[in-house]
Amino acid sequence: MGMFRLHGLAFILAPYLIAASALPDNAPIPTARPQIEPAGDYSLKHENEVRIPLPTPRPEAAEEKSEPDEPAPLTAEEVSCLADLVELEVEFKVVDPIQGEGQCGVDHPIKVKRLSSGVALDPPGVMTCATALSLENWTRETVEPAVDAIFRDELAAIGNYSTYVCRTRNSQTGAKISEHAKGNAIDIGRFVLEGGRVIEVRSPPLAEFLEKGFLYAIREDACDHFTTVLGPGSDVFHADHFHLDMIQRRNGYRYCK
Repeated sequence: MGMFRLHGLAFILAPYLIAASALPDNAPIPTARPQIEPAGDYSLKHENEVRIPLPTPRPEAAEEKSEPDEPAPLTAEEVSCLADLVELEVEFKVVDPIQGEGQCGVDHPIKVKRLSSGVALDPPGVMTCATALSLENWTRETVEPAVDAIFRDELAAIGNYSTYVCRTRNSQTGAKISEHAKGNAIDIGRFVLEGGRVIEVRSPPLAEFLEKGFLYAIREDACDHFTTVLGPGSDVFHADHFHLDMIQRRNGYRYCK
C-alpha cells in the first residue's frame, strides 16, 4: 500500500519535473510581489495624519468707488439771487460744486472777485450766492457811505480773511460745523481806502475815534444783512475780524454780539 502511494505521487509529479528540467539555465526569475501592509496597521500608523481639505481663498473683491452725489438743481431763490448779482454788476464766476467731508460742501458756489462799485474782495472768496448778495448790499448801503461820511474817501478793497473752509466753529474739536463749511460766512479783517488808509478790524484806542466810530457803525448795520455778526469784544476768537454769516435760526432770530 505504501509503495503504491509513492509510485502514484511520482506518477502525478512526473510531468512537472520533466518541464522544470527542460527550462534553460538563464530563464528569468519571477519578480517578488510587493509586500502589502495589513489593513489593520494603516489605521494605527496614520490615525493622526488625516488631512482636512482647506477651502480655496476667495479673491479679494475690487474696491467699489462710489459715485459722488449729484448736486440739487438751482432753486428759484438761487436763480433770482444770481440774476440780482448780474444786474448789480458784481464780478463773480460760478465754480464747481464742493463736496467736502461730512457736512462740508456747497452745491452751487460762486467765487466773488469784485463788488458792484469796483470794490475788490482781497483775495477773492468762494461762497453761496445769498452770502455774496448780503455782502454786496451791506457794502453798498452801509460801508461805502460810512467811508465817505467819516473819512471823505472811497472804499477800494475789503480784506477777506476767510470764506469757504471745511472746519468746525472756531476750529474747535467736537464743536458744531461752521457756517464757513457751507459757504454761508465771510470773515473780514480790514478795509482799504482809495487814499491808502487801512482800517484794521480791532478795538482801536479812544484817540482813533474816527476808526472807532466807523467800525461801530458798520457793525451795527451788518445785523440787517446777516443773521450772525461777531467781532472784537465778542470772544477771543473774533478779536481781529468781523465774522458775518447767514445761518437760519428758528423764528428768524439773529445773533449780533
